[in-house]
Amino acid sequence: GSETSEEVVGKGREIMAWRGRLSMMVREVRVVYCPNSAASQGTRSFVEKEYLDLKALNPLLPVYIRPANNVAPFVAVRYERGVYNKRETSGLAAEQVAAQLKALVEQAPAVNAKLGSKDLSGGGSVQIAYLT
Repeated sequence: GSETSEEVVGKGREIMAWRGRLSMMVREVRVVYCPNSAASQGTRSFVEKEYLDLKALNPLLPVYIRPANNVAPFVAVRYERGVYNKRETSGLAAEQVAAQLKALVEQAPAVNAKLGSKDLSGGGSVQIAYLT
């Protein structure tokens, strides 16, 4: 396209930004895939490309990678109070797997709010009452 290098770098930062917020949004990430099925190829590629960066950006966040024979691949996150949500990743490319994880992470504030919990980043509104 006709994008400048600054626009491309800006988009790259925006694309990567959610990865650095993982530990503020969710309690756990799981990636499950079959080590040899064609349907899991993109999920395996996602792990190879993304795992080290995800851990570097979120060193205290549990990120479980589980290869298992004959399993349909998926990504899952654990929100507050043990609530899990997952997205199937069968047949998806690595970038599409990342998009599925991003979608789960972006749901965190709404899911946690329904549970009566706050977003771990403290991004909610704070009301202060002054005694007079």
